[in-house]
Amino acid sequence: MKIQPIKKITLTTYLVLLFGVLTAQNTNSLNNKNKAEMLVFKSNFINQMGLANLINVASQKHDKAPTTIDNIKDTASFENDFFRILKNINSDEVTNPRVVVALSNVRIKSLGRDDFKITRGELMVFKPNEGCKIIKGEYIEVIVKQNHPALKGPEQWIEPIGNKIVYEDTLFRVFDEKLDPGATRSLHSHSQRVSVRLNQVHLTDPRFEISKIPGTGIQVANTFKYAEAMVHAVKNLSDIPLKNIIIEFKASPK
Repeated sequence: MKIQPIKKITLTTYLVLLFGVLTAQNTNSLNNKNKAEMLVFKSNFINQMGLANLINVASQKHDKAPTTIDNIKDTASFENDFFRILKNINSDEVTNPRVVVALSNVRIKSLGRDDFKITRGELMVFKPNEGCKIIKGEYIEVIVKQNHPALKGPEQWIEPIGNKIVYEDTLFRVFDEKLDPGATRSLHSHSQRVSVRLNQVHLTDPRFEISKIPGTGIQVANTFKYAEAMVHAVKNLSDIPLKNIIIEFKASPK
């Protein structure tokens, strides 16, 4: 039996063929020859398409997402020497401070305070040994590690203008980042930080030419991003405001 290469075939057909291939070998009515031919087809089909490619094809949407370093996959967790970040996962952390940012209406049961609710874009800071459990809602939890390597600050420190600080202690600060459509935030500095993105906007550094690569500079809503210390400027190219919550280590200006 000669198997012809598969050139163009719909997603539905892929899945139907694969299901039939994987189940046919268990059918008692097939004779030995047909079984052998079916196994050859199964092997050729999977070798040609690749199992990982089949899984990717099955999960693709019709609208292709922009390909950019900013358009990271919607992951559930991230950890490095400075932060541990979880999405919709209770950490039960008691050693380090925690920042819970609501992506929807969130209900929190606190072991040290009364239960309370926060809405999208609002946040709560929990100090070490102050336990809490998220009962309902979608959220991103950022754990700020107290025992971390030495911070590597930017070459110069320029305080960002226009961001509202909503929490600050000796270790880190949290600020509400907003930038109107078409507006520019002039050159400013950052320490190691996490951005919790609350809307999808197109950003660029106005010091450089706008990239023509599709999707570059798009920040995706309801995701987070870790970034190293840097000095930059930012312009909002979208027709809606930028809205982020930033959790940033406090670095001593050089």
